[in-house]
Parts: sequence; structure tokens; C-alpha cells
Amino acid sequence: MITEGRVMTNEPSTRLRYDADSHLMERPDWLSSYADPGIRERLDDLCPRSLKDQMRELLGIAELRKDEPVLRQWAEADPFAVKSWAALGAVFPEERSRALDLMGFGAQLVFSTYSINQFILAADPEVRNGGARAHNRGIVEFCAADKRLLPVAVVPLEDGDTAAQLVAEAIEAGCAAVWIPPITPTRISPSHVELDPFWARLQDADIPFVLHVGTSGGQVDPVYHNNGRPLSPDLFGGDENMRSKDYMALPELPAKILTALILDGVLDRFPSLRGGCIEYGAAWVPAWLDRLDRTHKYFSSTESSLADLREKPSRYVREQLKFTPDSSEQVALLMEQLGDELLMFSTDFPHPEGGKDPIGSFELALATVSEERKDLFYRKNFAQLMGSQE
Repeated sequence: MITEGRVMTNEPSTRLRYDADSHLMERPDWLSSYADPGIRERLDDLCPRSLKDQMRELLGIAELRKDEPVLRQWAEADPFAVKSWAALGAVFPEERSRALDLMGFGAQLVFSTYSINQFILAADPEVRNGGARAHNRGIVEFCAADKRLLPVAVVPLEDGDTAAQLVAEAIEAGCAAVWIPPITPTRISPSHVELDPFWARLQDADIPFVLHVGTSGGQVDPVYHNNGRPLSPDLFGGDENMRSKDYMALPELPAKILTALILDGVLDRFPSLRGGCIEYGAAWVPAWLDRLDRTHKYFSSTESSLADLREKPSRYVREQLKFTPDSSEQVALLMEQLGDELLMFSTDFPHPEGGKDPIGSFELALATVSEERKDLFYRKNFAQLMGSQE
């Protein structure tokens, strides 16, 4: 459920905002502490090796803040300025409510950060599925104390029966959305009829699925980094996150997954199913929509699944999907191209990618947009994705 909240900024008037992308920052033992005993020792390490020293240092700051008023004042002065494990409410749930009060958001979707990498690529289904169960227990507990925090579960889609069981458990536990793993499928497409019970459970529970950037496996095949030159550091100075070619390839995976769900009829079979595409930007969406409709036109004569669709592919997108643009994109122009119903506000808090002033950045990008249309972007489209009855 989405609760009321008012943003306190330097704007002349306050505005209600919902954040479609935020995270917790896990401690090294976070996932294992929620895992069943049989898989605890089989889970991978928490985070990339290049970040371990940084993690220890920033976790130390977060721990000290409990007893040091000066550190609390520093973090509270501007919650967006302090990032990663040191950010207010990034690690300890009792701080997250204070962070929300200061940011003024009426709701935040809450994703994990690194823990999905500890299990999602595991070849052993016991580890993969047991890791997902542990993850979902942990994310629910982190969000439990504040109704504004909306926990996002992870459900692997390698097996239809298991996916249906895991999503039922996540729904029963109180998860508000389900994250489709950010990896290339290894056995069946997300649109396989074997997974229809999974999609049916989401639809019946009125809970959306979401796609979100993940570091599992990287964004581009590593062969493209083998160019005969020294490998540059990633965006944050390490060696295992994102480089320029990874960034260019970001939209490819969500485009493939969403294309399969649309052209293979999942959104047609489950017309009340809703989905969000988070942190992949939106500049690619207009061309993708045009290509979807042209593909439907060209191939309907030879592919019966396309001929059976009741609507043009772009219609399913407009009725059932939402996207989060980056503030560096031409957001006002994208609203003109796509319509006002597809785009949502997000901060990526407390990750560095969200910037130190996400509200100001989006206000600047939306300077020419009316207040009514801004309200769709900041609030109403998110509420529609989440099934809120406002």
C-alpha cells in the first residue's frame, strides 16, 4: 500500500513523489543470515572484490553514526549527498524512515544491491532457489517497519513449478513487486507457457513484475572488452561494474525480455498484469515501440502467435508497462513522444548513479511540463503500476 508523504524541498510548493528505484546496501552476512542452514555455506561472496575495502570503511561510518550525533547531522543534512553503505538508511532499517521523512517520499520500491549475485547464477537449483528465499525474507524484514517501503522480491524463472511456489511465498510474506532476474535465460524463455502459473499468481495478487539493472554476468559479453588494450577501470574505479560498452548495451536485455512477453502473448493472456522497467532509461523506448508494431505487421502471416494477439504490441506497452527515464535524457521530449502515462520518477538511492540532486535534475528536465503532467510522472504512474487505488 502507498501512504501519503510530502516532499520538503526548496520549491515554492510541496509536491507528493513516489520513488520507483531505491536500494538497501547489504552487510557481508546479510543474505546468509536469512538462508536455510543447508545452503548458507554454498552462497557466493557478497560483492565484487574491488569494493570490499570501501564496503568495510563505509559500513564503519554507518555503525559509528548510531552513537555520534555529528555523523547523524552530516548524513541528515542532505540524504542524497552521502552514498552507498554510509548513506542514511542504506544499511539499518531504523534509519530508513528518517531518510524518507527528509526526502519527503510517500513510497519507495526497495531493491537489494549485491546479494542477488550470490545465488542467481548458481547452477544448483537448491542454491539458486534457496538464495531467492533468503533474499526475499531479508528484503521484507528491512521494509517491515515503514509502510512507505515496498519490498521487491527476486524469483528465478528456470522452472515453472518452482517459480509459482516462490512467488506465492513472496506474496504471502508481503512483497510488493517481483524482480525478474537481470540475466539471459538459460533454459526457457520468460514467455514459456510453463511459466503461466507464475504470471497468473502475480496478476491475481495485483502485484507487478519489475526489470532492473543487475551486475550478474555484466551487460555486454566480455569478449567486447578484449580489444588489445589495457582494461580501463569501471565507472566507480573498480573492475567489475560498468564500462562504456556495458552502458550502451543496457537496454538490450529488457528489450528482449519485454519483447518475448509481448509477442508470445503473455501480456495478452494476462491483461491485468503490470510491469516496470527500472534504471534502464527510456530514450530507447520510442524506437522499440515502432519496431514492435512493424515486426507484428511483417511476421503475423507466418507466426500464429502474432496473429492471435488482440492488440498491436505497442498497445500492451501503453496499457501494462512503465519505464524510468534517466534525468540526463530529454524527459520532456520523451513524454511528448510516448505520452504521459509511461514514465516514472526514480532516484536510485543510495547508489552513486542517482546523483546528488535527483529531484533538482528531474525538475530541470521537466521545466516545460505542466503541473498536471508532472504529477503523472512523480506520482500517478507509479501508483498505477503498484495497483494503488487513489
